[in-house]
Formats: sequence, structure tokens, C-alpha cells
Amino acid sequence: MADSTSQQLQKYYDSFCDKDIIFTKEVIKTLRLELNQIFIKGAEEQWSCVIYSTSFKRAAIIVDVNSPAMGMLRDERGNVSLRFSFARSRGGSISFFVTAKVTEIAPYGNSKDFVLIKLAFVQHSPDDLIEIIGQLSEAAINAVQRAEERVPLNADAKRKLGLIKPENIVYIQGAPQRCLLREISFGSAWLVFLNPIVPQINEKVVLRLEFDNLDEPVDILGVVQETQSVNEATNISIVTIRYNPPTIPLTYTLFLSTFLTRTSRERKPAAGDFSR
Repeated sequence: MADSTSQQLQKYYDSFCDKDIIFTKEVIKTLRLELNQIFIKGAEEQWSCVIYSTSFKRAAIIVDVNSPAMGMLRDERGNVSLRFSFARSRGGSISFFVTAKVTEIAPYGNSKDFVLIKLAFVQHSPDDLIEIIGQLSEAAINAVQRAEERVPLNADAKRKLGLIKPENIVYIQGAPQRCLLREISFGSAWLVFLNPIVPQINEKVVLRLEFDNLDEPVDILGVVQETQSVNEATNISIVTIRYNPPTIPLTYTLFLSTFLTRTSRERKPAAGDFSR
């Protein structure tokens, strides 16, 4: 588990216990779900499956009708175990089993080759699952409720966000230009340019961010909303970029939301602490 406190985990559980997360391609990529490490397990054997959705109380998986697992899944007398696995930085991973009972076997859409198996958990969700799914669910709320909150990117903020490079790249008409990140929000970024090549208002750009625990950069599409010359003699300018909402990567939203939650928790004094 990462760094969520027991109080935060309980908050996630109370707030999102009945919320189902569907594993779309973007969710799989953002949570770094390891598809080849997902299994449904019986008493002795385990078989590959696909996780369609999960909450803290239930899950749905997709299974090949010809899989040997089907015999075990049709036997309602025993429990089964669903294995989750999520990649982490530096080649590590988080994996765990959740014990469940089969509640329904139904066709998967119009497919004759696959079925949708619904499972009800018979144990409390592991802390890792609560944290991972809770953070994702919370990010959707924070992106709306804290949409305009600006985060100044000092050295400490960059370290906590995992932004590893002192400079960033923004693509202007496909050509890379170096810049410094000054502030970010869920929908915007404020960039400092130290050269005379500055994008124009309403010009489309791509901001590239590199996080230390991701294998590939995060690209965000946007349009220039404002430019301000700070010092013409030294070619210093501040450029405001407004992201294109439908294309904002879920990974970015999750990272920023997790940072804001962590920062808010650190600022909140402990019970009975009146020294701050």
C-alpha cells in the first residue's frame, strides 16, 4: 500500500463502497492493471480471466465459455478467489486475492464465446484495493469541485508529484520548445518561456509531462489562452494553456488529485493539536 492513512481508507470505503469502476482501456492504463496476472482461483487451480468491473463489494469478470474455470464457477457450493495485480515503479507490482461467491452467470453482450460472471466479495476489501479504487473515484470528484485550484510548482510540489525534470517540453506546431512549469490545475497550466519562440493566443499546443514512476510521458492537448511578456530584454514570457477537456489524460487527473489530497491531509492538524 502507498501512504493513505487508515482514516483516509475508511473515508474512501464509506464514500465509494457501492461505486463500480469499469476497466476501460484508459482505466487499465492509468491504474496499470497487469492483464496477464489476473486469475480466478478455485480450491487448487487458477485460470486467466478479464476483470470487467469492480467495487469494494463486488466484481464482474469475463471468462471464455470453454475455459476449465467454468465448471468451478458453476459450482455455487464453494468460494472462489479473484486475483488483482497492479504494476508499480521500478518493475514492482501489488497483487492480492479477494474471496468471493458467484452470484450470476450471464451472456457477455451478443458473444457466444464469453460469459460475464458476477461475484460478491465475502471478505472486506484489501486496503490496497480500497486505496487504488478510492483514489480514482476521488479524482473524478476533485476534478470538478477543485477544477480551478492552482498548484504552484515549487521544488517540494514537483518532488511530491513526481515531476522529475527541471524543464518541460511543449510542442508548438509539432516542434518541441523548452519551458518551465509555474503552476498547474485540473484544466490549465502556466508556463514560463525563456526564449523568443512563444506560442500565440488560440494556438494549439501539446504539453509533455514526465513522472518518475511512469514508463512513458503524459501528453496533454491544449490551446493558448493568454501570453504575458515579463521581460522583453531577456525574452521571458508567461503562457497560459487551457487543456482540451475530453482529451485530458486520466493519469494526469489522478496524479494531481492524489497530490491535493495528500497536501490537504498534511496541513490538517491532528485531533487535539492546537499548535498550528
